[in-house]
Amino acid sequence: MKKEFLAAAMVIGAAAALMSGCGKDKIVGEWTVSKIQLDGMTEPKPVEDVIREQAAQAPDATEEEIQQAFKMFEGIEMDFDEDGTVTVSHAGYGISGEGTWDKSSDGTYSISGAGDYTELTLEGGELIQRESGTEVLVYEKK
Repeated sequence: MKKEFLAAAMVIGAAAALMSGCGKDKIVGEWTVSKIQLDGMTEPKPVEDVIREQAAQAPDATEEEIQQAFKMFEGIEMDFDEDGTVTVSHAGYGISGEGTWDKSSDGTYSISGAGDYTELTLEGGELIQRESGTEVLVYEKK
């Protein structure tokens, strides 16, 4: 009897765990910038690689300028909540803001707040933010 009760409890527990994920959008959670693509690049690359490549193309760049470039992309994060709110923060500059997010029928996500608006897509487990031209920010889920 104990074994049957234990087995039933395990099945119910597993079902409850699976059900708790139902309705939760894949975008919900914390995301951080991992790759970038700048004008002239053909694909996104890890932030550190891009900054080092840019520094190599500018031999007169000082270490301070290189560190400023790292700071520009350091700690850019988005935290999406199930209630449709999003917090965007930039640890490198010590700023953050709040807004709302929504999923459209075509699968894209829109974020708006403080007069700003951007669209994102989920592609292969990465969150993609396309900016003007060919600039792209790629976020990974924490």
